[in-house]
Amino acid sequence: MAYQSNNMPTTEGVAQKPEFFRDFFDGIASYFKAFQLIARHKLWYYMVVPGFASVILGLSIFYAAYILSDDVTSLLTAIYPSTWWGAGVVANIAAVFSWILLGITGILGYRIVLMALVSPFMSPLAARIQSEVTGRPVYDPPFFSTTNIRLILRGATLSLRNVLKELWYVLWLLLLGLIPVIGWFSAIAIFFVQSFYAGFGNLDYSLEKYYGLKESKKFAARYRGLAVGNGAAFLTLLAVPIIGFFVAPALSVAAATVESTKRIDTPLKNVQQLEEFI
Repeated sequence: MAYQSNNMPTTEGVAQKPEFFRDFFDGIASYFKAFQLIARHKLWYYMVVPGFASVILGLSIFYAAYILSDDVTSLLTAIYPSTWWGAGVVANIAAVFSWILLGITGILGYRIVLMALVSPFMSPLAARIQSEVTGRPVYDPPFFSTTNIRLILRGATLSLRNVLKELWYVLWLLLLGLIPVIGWFSAIAIFFVQSFYAGFGNLDYSLEKYYGLKESKKFAARYRGLAVGNGAAFLTLLAVPIIGFFVAPALSVAAATVESTKRIDTPLKNVQQLEEFI
């Protein structure tokens, strides 16, 4: 695809004023638009390879969690002596808590490893979707080019930062979840925290050719509703056995690209400009 270095306007001319709930529902509805674009322009290649990688990785992590669940439960119950009052209740709570802990850890591990595996497919997919949405070509660097390697490293850096922040928030929320009255709030809050960071990661594939890391974080914070909506739909897809894991990687990135492209308020960078802020 040819590359145009001239300024590329957004599909609506200017960035939209952020409204959390509108952006949230746009983030979810964009999955249907993304599927239509993938089907219309026959972009199945970008879904198949990441899909199989996602399914294999997801099944492996689920199996590991199943094997480790008894060990984690035993480790947690060992803290509370079996001769003390309420030991049976504590054991049941520990069993549930161990699955929650393994589930959260598994999702984080899944996303980190998946990003490393499918990143070479996601950036070109985002470029193709942006081209179809805007009607203008978007630069897609060759796979073995220096620019592409630097983009992959940029994505890995952002992913590591996000995971560390996410872990910090989730650990505090898990501790709050041990308090009986507000335990339900903790579970909901954890879901939304994970949704935001999952959505942010999906958004960045379409942001990387426009913004540096600092500006990308500002974009995600400004349109946090979009990030949460995209991430919530992504995590919900992972609850669907096999099929959900297969379609989730490519569909979530395509969906994030559809809506983020409408909100990007800076021109597309050429290769030299791109390498200045990667």
